[in-house]
Amino acid sequence: RTYKPDFMILYGDGKMEITEVKPTAMLGDFNVRAKAKAAELYIKDNFKDSDVSYRFITEKDLFTSDKEYADFLKSLK
Repeated sequence: RTYKPDFMILYGDGKMEITEVKPTAMLGDFNVRAKAKAAELYIKDNFKDSDVSYRFITEKDLFTSDKEYADFLKSLK
């Protein structure tokens, strides 16, 4: 299978971050965890001499409150 992360961020200091945007409720999902584990193993095996990390961004990173997140979800309907 081919995996395409949501974002690959290259910082000015040379660090790279592979980032997935997921709702907190999905972080326990088997497929989400399996993809994260595969990405982390790939980084470990292929970027030993580089500063590369993997992380999730959730609604807690994007919104200042649960109400702001709920209002955003309502606006999508």
